[in-house]
Amino acid sequence: MYVVRVAIAKAEGDLATDALLASFHPETSAAAAIEIGKGWVVDAYYVDEPEPESIAAILSRALFRDVAASDIRIKALARQDWVQTSLEGLPPVHAGRFTVHGRHDRDRVSPNAISIKIEAGLAFGTGHHATTLGCLVAIGRVLKSRKPANALDLGTGTGLLASGSARAGPVPVLATDDEASAEAEEESS
Repeated sequence: MYVVRVAIAKAEGDLATDALLASFHPETSAAAAIEIGKGWVVDAYYVDEPEPESIAAILSRALFRDVAASDIRIKALARQDWVQTSLEGLPPVHAGRFTVHGRHDRDRVSPNAISIKIEAGLAFGTGHHATTLGCLVAIGRVLKSRKPANALDLGTGTGLLASGSARAGPVPVLATDDEASAEAEEESS
């Protein structure tokens, strides 16, 4: 695995990442614009080592300015467990009465919280998105004061909102999604 880094202007982030991703196989590459200190860079990850001249040419065309091959930094990365690495940067989410977490954070869940365990997979929600977080908080408040006849989680993904409704209610929940890869694993505490 190799990481390519080049300094860019903040406004160039989308153009640079889109150009790099379009130029290589999406299965073997990833790119993101990142703010570092007072500047911006684009980092691109590749399975095979790219040529600095190729990266410079792609970025020069996309950014409508010259990008020198000497400005391209390519570094070989040591093999690592990317799933474990991503989990380490994914702390539990505390959303009102709920705590959304993975198996790796089971010991960080308060005994008074309503636990929703979601394991990382091809499609998974973590509760970190502000909309999901807000919905979980609202569900917890509503179900504390009244008991709806039923609940619907349409486009459920991993079923966080459905799980929260069923656990805090309990409320009969219909949860549906048309994504074949949407999957969820949950466990109560």
